[in-house]
This record gives sequence, structure tokens and C-alpha cells, in this order.
Amino acid sequence: MWLDSANIHASSITPDDLISSLSFSDVAWDTTSPTLVWQENRKSGVALVAQTRGENPRDLVRDLRIGGGIGYGGGGFAVGGGQVVFVQDGTQLYVMPLRGGKPRPITPSVGHVASPVISPDHRWVLTIHEDSGQQSLAITPLDGKAWARQLLKGYDFIMQPTWHPNGEEIACITWDAQHMPWQEARLHRLLLGTGEPQVIGTHTFPMPHSSATFQPCYAPDGQSLAYVSDQDGWWRVYVYDLNTHATTCLTAHDEAEYGVAGWLQSMRTLAWRTDSTALYALRHQQARVTLVELSLTGHDIRPLEELQPYSYLEQLAVCPLDDTLALIGGHSTQPDQVITWQPTHATPLVNRHSALEHHPTEVFVTPQDVFWNAPDGTPLHGLLYMPKHSTLPPLLVQAHSGPTTQKFHRFDGEVQFLVARGYAVLQVNYRGSMGYGRAFRMALAGEWGRVDALDCMSGAQHLIEHELVHPHRVAVMGSSAGGYTALQCLMQFPSLFKVGVVRAAVCDHFMTQEHTHRFEARYNDFLLGALPDHAETWFARSPLRHAERLQNPLAIFHGNQDTVVHFEQAEAVAQSLKRRGIPILYKVMDGAGHSFRKAEHLQDYFNSMHQFLQFHLIHGIQG
Repeated sequence: MWLDSANIHASSITPDDLISSLSFSDVAWDTTSPTLVWQENRKSGVALVAQTRGENPRDLVRDLRIGGGIGYGGGGFAVGGGQVVFVQDGTQLYVMPLRGGKPRPITPSVGHVASPVISPDHRWVLTIHEDSGQQSLAITPLDGKAWARQLLKGYDFIMQPTWHPNGEEIACITWDAQHMPWQEARLHRLLLGTGEPQVIGTHTFPMPHSSATFQPCYAPDGQSLAYVSDQDGWWRVYVYDLNTHATTCLTAHDEAEYGVAGWLQSMRTLAWRTDSTALYALRHQQARVTLVELSLTGHDIRPLEELQPYSYLEQLAVCPLDDTLALIGGHSTQPDQVITWQPTHATPLVNRHSALEHHPTEVFVTPQDVFWNAPDGTPLHGLLYMPKHSTLPPLLVQAHSGPTTQKFHRFDGEVQFLVARGYAVLQVNYRGSMGYGRAFRMALAGEWGRVDALDCMSGAQHLIEHELVHPHRVAVMGSSAGGYTALQCLMQFPSLFKVGVVRAAVCDHFMTQEHTHRFEARYNDFLLGALPDHAETWFARSPLRHAERLQNPLAIFHGNQDTVVHFEQAEAVAQSLKRRGIPILYKVMDGAGHSFRKAEHLQDYFNSMHQFLQFHLIHGIQG
């Protein structure tokens, strides 16, 4: 029997819990003391928190708008020489001592900046600077007594700058506007020489076309440069010998990914051991992220068992004084934590917990890995969350955003909120997702709105055929690009997907192209084909242009300050449904952007979404 609405219990996971929980953006070690700094995103604002070994955590700054101001953000701060440098409001650099004091500006508020990196001698700071649509790699004295200077320009996008230990060389990644960084990206070395930093020579690595490079990382002894490249079909780890110019792959034949799609500045998956004999690396396989050690001599891939309880890890950092590792980590029933671990110790130390951790573990549900084939036989993978004590529950199929991102074995408050209320949730890592090799990641080329919808449909059908969920109570949901996929599912498979819930959904490709930001300005050329030659495809795959095909109840949530997907798209779709008498819930969140962050917006979203699903997916459908 199906778990009917009378049996769905009042969950102890409330919208207030999800609103008040902490999240963490990055971690970094000081170079001269065993002090860890992390960025905390709180309900009241952003804080930088420092903890010196043996002491309690302390706020350095709080309730500020800390964060990189380029693209989707990231790269908000750096630590070194007993100081922290951070980006305020995406536009200006500040510096302050780790032991406390008043932050002082070292650059004017001009353009946008991200990814500060302090030089080995603690005299300079690198940043990515963007002004009037042009990016450059800039350098500024840490004392703020001189203007920033450009070291590298002429490339559309730059990310992940890093210093050689001797301060006489820099490496970074660049890519051109017609690509995204996970499609084609190049690795450069900038030779600075001695004295005041200035570029005296450059070296661009001869990578194959149609390959993406990620996160250059110099060895502490200065002899090697590690990086990630997908030149042979998987994001693998390579080491380039700066003396012999030989390149070695440390993860050959391992069908796992060691890089991630560079949606944010300062994303990291590699860190050197302090003796330069091995690398620590984050290994992505089947939606799990684990920590491994890669030996330079034996080419061994050694899983670090002490961290195996964590199925999700990010932002790896190694203390240069004693090899203590710091990461952000969690798993499907454990909200993210800031953790540190010394290789000589048995268990990691939790430096900061999330606010949701007062809930007993048994409240949360662990997902199952689900495998099925697309209609053309392509192997697919997803995560299935099943409610407890239910038979044939209603199913919510969730399409992730991006579309080049991934759903992980990672705590997901929204999913736990829904599963605790009796819904099964299938998170589909459809074709185009990262984590499954380059060919899978590139499979959306010209196919967006088609194969992603097919993959969601076939995943739902797989669960129905195996009698795991109710065949007539299936809904689809997603935000941003995932909302677009959800709309395509409703249009293409209306007899399967009875209800939809979308947030900040892409509804019209032409309108999105008119307003989108610089980072994604050419992304649709890959996903749909370049204009004007593929205008017919853009029209055919824009839900707004065919809104009459939306026949089932739909909940639409959108922020009126969304600069990525303007809410006029949602407005037009909502009006079409209203004119035709299709049940619709349309909520415009006043003051919200592309993501909902304010408590009142999140509270409204969770409560309204749940009530809408209850009414239309449970009470409104018989059978």
C-alpha cells in the first residue's frame, strides 16, 4: 500500500532548522603558525574564523560581505605570514593580523576582485581583477603603499593563480570566452625573476585541443608542478618536473575524476605533502569524494582510511608546518563540518559543527546508489532517498543545476526535509554532469533540454518498473538549469510527471542570453548551438515559446533581483498557465537573487512547496 497523507508524520526537520544552519566556503592555513582560518556563512552574514592549535576558535571579522566578486564567486580570502587578506563586497582587498586588529584596505574599490594569494615572502598579493569586462592577473604590495599592477592580461578568463616557493614564478589557468573552464582551459607559467615582480617570460603548456586543465600546484621543494588534466578522457593528476621537463601521470588507468568544474574561483582538489614526495588528492567516483595519497615514486593510489566515514570532501589544504590536513567534509546524514587531520592520528578533529547537528542521526536518510540505462543504452547513475516505513511512496525526481554540476553523497537539507515528509527523492546525475569522465560531461553538446529530460524520465521509469515508488504520483523539480530540465520533463512526459516545482528556472534561451553575465555568455553555444545558425533549436527548446504544452500543476519560485535568469521569464510562463486554468503557485521573492538566502524567502519556499505537493501530488491524484 502507499503511505497516504494521514500517515505522513510531522517531521522534526523544520524550515527554521534549514535556515539557521551554517555553511562553509573555504579553509586555509597560515604559513608561520599552526592557525587555520575558515569562511563561515551565517544567517547574519559572512564571518572569517581563526583557530590556532590548542586554542578556541575566534571571529576575525563577522557580518560582512566577504567573497570574490568574479563570476559566481569563490576566492574570498588568503592567509600567510600571520595575516589574512580578504575581499570585501567583491571589489576591495583588506588585510588584518590573525591575532586581531582592525582591517585596513590595501586597494581602492575599483572593478571586481577574487582569489587573493599571498607571496612566499609575504610582501605581495596576487588577485584576479575584472574591470569593464576585461580580466587580468594583478599584483599589489601587502602594505597597500602602491597601486596594483597587471602581470597578465589578454585572456578572457583567469583562475587559480599560485606562487612558486621561491617567489620567482607563478602558474595560473586561462580560458577563452567561447568555452567554459571544464571544456578547454590552458596552464601557464609566468617567470618573474628576482626583485620586484614583473613578467620576464611565459610558458604555456602544450595541451591537446579539447582538454581542460585545473589547479596548478607547486611542490614545496620547488622542483615540480602538479596539475589536473582531462586530456585522455578523465581528470587525472600530472606532475611536471621543472628541471627535466618530463611529465608523469600519477593516476593513469584510474577511472575517477580528480578535478571539478570550475564554477567558482579558488576550487582545490590537490595539495602537496610538505616533503614533496607525495600529493594528497580528492578522488571523485560515483558521487562520492574521498581523500587519497599519490606517491611520486611508486605511482600508488592509497586511500586514507581514517577519512573514509566522509563521503564528501572539498577545499583540501595542508599546513606547511606539519602536514596537518584541513577540509570541509560531511556525508549524506552528516551536515558539512570543518575538519582537520594529522596523518599520525587515528581520527580527524571536528573544528566546527553545523547547526543542524543537534538532530539525532536516525532522523536523516542515507541514499542508495541507483543505476539504469537511458533509452539509447547510456549507463546512468543517481541517488535515491527512500522515506522510512513506507510502501510505494510518491516520487520527486530532482534535476541538479549547472547543468555541469553533480549531486553527491552529501547532506542535502531540502531533500531530508522532503523525505521526512514521506516523499522518495531521486537525484539524477544526467548526461552533462561532472564526475563521470569527459565524454559524459560533454554529452550535452547541442542536446540540452533533450537528453537530460530523457535521463530523468528513464530514472523514474526504472523505479516504477522495480515497484519502488507509486507509478501515478511522480513529480519533477529543479532550480536554475535544473528548473529548465524540470520544465522540459513536464512538456515531454506529461503523463509521467504529474506536478512540477521550479526555482529560478531558465524558461527562454533568448531572454537568458540577453541578460546573462559574462561567465556564461557563450555557454548556450555549446548546449544548444551558436546563433544564428541554431536559432530554430533555441526556439524549439525554450519552454516559454511552447508554454501551451505545460498542462500539469506547476509551482514557480523566482527572485525579482535575479541577474542570472530574469524573473520576467517566470512571469510569462505563469501568465500562460493562469490564462488556461492550469493550477499554478507563482511566488516572486522580493529582494531575492538567483539563490534564496534570506530567512523569510526560505521559510516561504519550503512551506509553500510542501503544501503545493501535498495538495496536487497526494490529494489531487487518485489511484
